[in-house]
Amino acid sequence: TQPRRVAAVSVARRVAEETGTVLGDLVGYAIRFEDVSSASTRVKFLTDGMLLREATADANLERYGVVMIDEAHERTLQTDFLLGVLKKTQERRRLSKKPLKLVIMSATLEADSFSKFFGGAPVVYSRGRKFPVETFYTEEPEDDYLDAALCAVCQINETEPEGDVLVFLTGQEEIESLGRLLRARAGKQKPGLRVNELVTDRKLSETEKERSVPALHVALLFAAMPPEEQMRAFEPAPPGARKVVLATNIAE
Repeated sequence: TQPRRVAAVSVARRVAEETGTVLGDLVGYAIRFEDVSSASTRVKFLTDGMLLREATADANLERYGVVMIDEAHERTLQTDFLLGVLKKTQERRRLSKKPLKLVIMSATLEADSFSKFFGGAPVVYSRGRKFPVETFYTEEPEDDYLDAALCAVCQINETEPEGDVLVFLTGQEEIESLGRLLRARAGKQKPGLRVNELVTDRKLSETEKERSVPALHVALLFAAMPPEEQMRAFEPAPPGARKVVLATNIAE
């Protein structure tokens, strides 16, 4: 399970791609009002709420041999309730021919408390990779952080090499407002604009001087969007463009 629709859909698509199968065949997903799975599906991604709904129709969840709960540390009401339901389900199926296996996953989980809740379940640690992150701060507090974000995106686009940009904002209104500003700015940018036509406050290498400033390809991402629109944030930018994703913490 995944706590959010966009995660369930995007992960299912990625796993189907990695396994070289058609989405809805070996790998599928189920979210509210949409079920892309079939009788041949063996790996199914769904939201916590969808699994709870299935549990109301089939208390023992007989169709599943393994249930994995991802992002368990978020401790939403649905996730906590689901963990209690799964514990009871596992106890009922313990002596059956098809016992239920549970995997509770998180990057920041209080593992000992969850292990105790599930009767001393073993804890497995999987070491991940850490990518280098460099942090920059503004020298002074910003009076208008939307305007500051607009300036920062434009500066990154004009001075930094290829790579997309992710901007975290607090809600839909701010995302749509900044999206309009960035799209208006992108519409005024002339094709083929070179870095040396914009950057005059520092010395540029010959390679930088000849580099074209990418066009801005703006994508929005927040919970109230229809799933098909949310998925556009995962699509690559057109050739010669830099993708800028404006999102709430749903982008996590």
